[in-house]
Amino acid sequence: MPTGLTELPHNKKDPGESPETKPLRPLSIILLAAIFTMLLLGLSYYYIRKSPDKLAYYLIAQFVFFFLVTILAIDDAVKLYDHYIERKRVIYKDTVGEESFRNELERREAEAKREKLSKDKNERPTC
Repeated sequence: MPTGLTELPHNKKDPGESPETKPLRPLSIILLAAIFTMLLLGLSYYYIRKSPDKLAYYLIAQFVFFFLVTILAIDDAVKLYDHYIERKRVIYKDTVGEESFRNELERREAEAKREKLSKDKNERPTC
């Protein structure tokens, strides 16, 4: 039976816990580098705005980049949320989902309820 909320029963190792098994997020690093590069390219905006054609191409490139970064960031956030939900489900199945743990929990709750009722019954004032 687990002794704490973070400990899994039966000495099972959680695959997300150790730093060796944590996946790197190269997409996030690449996106941060690309955003920094686009900011540096934005410094040349002063010279580009003298030519309408160059300005149009530059703005199209920036909007496409912004759209791509937004889509990839949302996709990354959804993947993180899915991973969180899956880990939460695994922990639930390993603790509360286990029959012996549930029976022990129900027994303790019933015992605590009986103690509270008997305590309240003894403390009632009589008229």
